[in-house]
Amino acid sequence: MRFESNNPIIDIGLFDSNLTFGEDYDVYNKLVRHNFKVGTIQSEGLHIGEPRSLNEVIIKQFAYGKTLHAFLKEHNEGLTQVSPIRKELIKNWKRFVSHPILAAGFMIYYLVYYAAAIFGLVVSMVEGNKNKNSDSKHLR
Repeated sequence: MRFESNNPIIDIGLFDSNLTFGEDYDVYNKLVRHNFKVGTIQSEGLHIGEPRSLNEVIIKQFAYGKTLHAFLKEHNEGLTQVSPIRKELIKNWKRFVSHPILAAGFMIYYLVYYAAAIFGLVVSMVEGNKNKNSDSKHLR
């Protein structure tokens, strides 16, 4: 495979600047489609600027949810990638339930996280339909 810029990330389209939800999966999926070898590593990361309250989670995930439809439209595997049901949770269920207070907090967090994202998705789809209807009225 030959690249024009000697930088495969640029050649495959880097990030879709219109996405906030799933932009990391978007790059991963593009790498896989272009036959790059990808893998996983055991590491820990520190996320700077992550929400510190449920209100901040709602605001962030609502905004992310507004671009979820575009991500899912582009990637058939996207629904699996953003699903709240993860192999890691199923595989480690005993560890999860052995800490009921942490598990309850996690469940509340994920409920808020996904509810806000779904609400953002619904709002963006309604806004998109309003724009389509208004555009079609102007064409008549």
